[in-house]
Amino acid sequence: MISIEEIRAALMAHCIVTLDTIKILPRGHVRIGTNLVYPDGSRVDLFVEMGNLARTSGYAVSDFGQTLAKLAEFQMNFRSPNSRPQAIAKMARPFEVQLMGDRLVVLLNTPNELGDGLIRLGQACISVSSLISPGRPTRETP
Repeated sequence: MISIEEIRAALMAHCIVTLDTIKILPRGHVRIGTNLVYPDGSRVDLFVEMGNLARTSGYAVSDFGQTLAKLAEFQMNFRSPNSRPQAIAKMARPFEVQLMGDRLVVLLNTPNELGDGLIRLGQACISVSSLISPGRPTRETP
């Protein structure tokens, strides 16, 4: 298991994260806000899974299902047709990201892998979210 101090130390001066966006959530998970954006202009948040999702060895970072929820906002049910989960998993595979249920997940072993894992996960989130139709309106970014 990784501590919040190890997370902050591993992400010091990381290109997609500012340290003030790293927060512990009520159930113990750690939210990492990024400078990455979805096609609708909202920010990509990534999470270090703790609590009941903590692994016995290593740890996992995920999007907590936000990417697939973003698809659902645009009436894209990723569970239908049957081939869509496979297509999403295939889009994430080049980044060494797995589709676990409705979450995009990267499994890591050491804090030194965190920065690289966040970049790969962020790339997968944006890649999968590109399934949102290009004709949809986008929000202004602050």
